[in-house]
Amino acid sequence: MNSVHAVLNGMIARKTGTLMMMSSIAGRKVYPDHTVYCGTKYFVHAISESLRAYLAPHDVRVIVLSPGIIDTEVLDHVKDEKTLANYKANKAAIGGGISADIVAQLILDAYQLPQRAIVQEIVITPTRQTY
Repeated sequence: MNSVHAVLNGMIARKTGTLMMMSSIAGRKVYPDHTVYCGTKYFVHAISESLRAYLAPHDVRVIVLSPGIIDTEVLDHVKDEKTLANYKANKAAIGGGISADIVAQLILDAYQLPQRAIVQEIVITPTRQTY
């Protein structure tokens, strides 16, 4: 929210801008052992919808990115062994995550649309990830 606050007034004044809000598939589905994480991602979805309604008259876009399993270091700091083991087992069962480069390209594609067009949400997962 600090980042949004830092740029919001300028975007409104210019009548142009795009906020890319990073969420997760966990903002769409609750996962065992991820209660707090899921809650924070649901918050991202809710605040993004509210911001989108507030900013649309100013031609400012709000896009939510909700990736599934992506090949990143996101869980390098997870201390709970059960949670980490479950995540790794799930990732292996679906053949691994997808490259962060693919996600980056989607972000760029959505951003480069004309300002009068918006992809409101991007949900991307490995094909074998059921949700």
